Amino acid sequence: MSQILKILLTIFIMLLICCEPTSYNNNYLSFTNYNRKDYKEFKTPHGVVVYTNSSYEFEKIDQIVDSLEICLNTPIKRDWFAVLIPDDWFYSTCSGEQLLPYAANPALCREKGLNITPECEWLSVPNEDCECTCNWRVATQDNYIIITTPNLKLLKPELARLVTGENNPYGVPSIKNCL
Repeated sequence: MSQILKILLTIFIMLLICCEPTSYNNNYLSFTNYNRKDYKEFKTPHGVVVYTNSSYEFEKIDQIVDSLEICLNTPIKRDWFAVLIPDDWFYSTCSGEQLLPYAANPALCREKGLNITPECEWLSVPNEDCECTCNWRVATQDNYIIITTPNLKLLKPELARLVTGENNPYGVPSIKNCL
């Protein structure tokens, strides 16, 4: 093989290695703005990066990821996403759910039977006049950080959304069965 061909082959192989993706890139809208540097960084026993300021049972995150991987029969690359459990989550006085301080479309909450009064629509946190707000419980930030409340209730569907690229994993029967 000529010297030029060897050099070109080496360059081609290096380009393949350098250009391999390093995250699930579905370009989901980021509406949260958490800074990872405000949190301590941990790693679960199976290699998922977690940002939190609280003590936590990281094995629970691994169990969720492992069970989704088995059900979807798809390898989940644990170094392609991270989990952030923010400090500013709160309990809803209306639903009892753990919520993030980011307003969601009130129609979504009404579909679930929550009574959100019109003057309280789009508030990101409750107050004395508006005890029932409509908030997100999970989100993806920057295409790889799953923002979730401590109970991890919606970690699995959000991870399925990230891994499969299906914006509504509950709408795909083969994915829904895994959630």
